[in-house]
Amino acid sequence: MQTRERGTLVGVFADRARADACIEALQQAGFRQDQLLTSRDSTPAAATPKAITTALMDHGVAEEHARSYEREFQAGRILVAVKAADRWEEARSILAEYGAHIEDRSARTAMTGESLTDTGKAVELREEELQARKTPVQTGEVQIHKEVITENRTIEVPVTREEVVIERRPVHRPADNADFAEHDETIRVPVMAEEVTLEKSAIVREELEIGKREVTDRQQVSGEIRKEAARIDHSGEVKNVDDGESVTEAERLRRRRQEEQQRRSA
Repeated sequence: MQTRERGTLVGVFADRARADACIEALQQAGFRQDQLLTSRDSTPAAATPKAITTALMDHGVAEEHARSYEREFQAGRILVAVKAADRWEEARSILAEYGAHIEDRSARTAMTGESLTDTGKAVELREEELQARKTPVQTGEVQIHKEVITENRTIEVPVTREEVVIERRPVHRPADNADFAEHDETIRVPVMAEEVTLEKSAIVREELEIGKREVTDRQQVSGEIRKEAARIDHSGEVKNVDDGESVTEAERLRRRRQEEQQRRSA
């Protein structure tokens, strides 16, 4: 049996925020800075074509696979490489937890340097992933316009007017002939009243401030994916047949990592 040497595990992220969160989780799990390599601080425009390939090769990735990951970087994706050593499954579990695309190239042999037994054979199990892409579409439109509406409105206005008041008082006194005028006498008393006229003036009674805000909703989308599962058939006297799923091991490692974090924080 050849010696087994653990190597580097590479995760590909489409989202920078997830890559940042994954790196933080790896550091909290105890992975040192010199065990981690990320392309998040570089841009495709500023990297020579060989820069990412060289960095990954220096970090332990085989050249042919490093060139493939360099193309992922040129497409705008974020790379996170981990020198996993004997913590391979734990590193893989953390990367997968934060949504990394992880490809086991040649059953981890070429990329990591891990070799199998001389007579052993590796079987790759593949699975499709769902990736959601968001495209802004116009779902409606709001139009605001003004129109003139004519209506009748009645208001009460206090007005003043004058009335003529005549009072008669009985008197009894002597009068001479001079009290009788030779002609008829007319007394005119002007009577005044206020008259109401309407004047109209425009005032601003209300204003509408128009703006937009972004509201984030959660929408569930579903689709069918295909994956490959191993079916183990045996006949006769065959021992040491393990048909368990690898999910159990990954779950155990995840719980162990959580327990270690809790002990550190205690």
